[in-house]
Amino acid sequence: MHAFKISEIRAMMAHFLLGNTFDDWLLSEAQITTFCTFTIDGTFQKTYDNPANDEPGKETRTMVAWGRVREFCYSLIRGKRTPISFRFVFLLDPEKSRAFLKESGLPDNPDDLGGLYLNVTFRDKRLLITTGTARKTFYMDHTLDDAWDKYVQAFLKSFGIAAEPI
Repeated sequence: MHAFKISEIRAMMAHFLLGNTFDDWLLSEAQITTFCTFTIDGTFQKTYDNPANDEPGKETRTMVAWGRVREFCYSLIRGKRTPISFRFVFLLDPEKSRAFLKESGLPDNPDDLGGLYLNVTFRDKRLLITTGTARKTFYMDHTLDDAWDKYVQAFLKSFGIAAEPI
């Protein structure tokens, strides 16, 4: 797990709320505090999207993609006043997680991976991004954690998001 301080908050927020940079990430949960606290459970509700047209196995995600809720969250955050705080927990799509393991040359079993996480937190006028990994089995080896930290750093850098390790 590694934490990064975002030095150019406006630039990051433009990618986060206005662009499609994070749209493919899966939203696990969100909490936005303005005049009250809004909490979002990112569980994908398959029956909401026209169940008559659903084909078995068509939608296998258990969490909703950020692109699906981004505009809603933007409507809660935008305004004349800065939110008191917000926290978003994202998960890399399982297919992309398997590709990450393969591309990184990691010997990890994809079925043993609980998830590759990215947390975006704003509090006390500071914007932080924290990485995290979850496995279904305990490992002493931190090779996966290190590779994930580097991947996230490269991801942010590829979009020109200035992130300082803390």
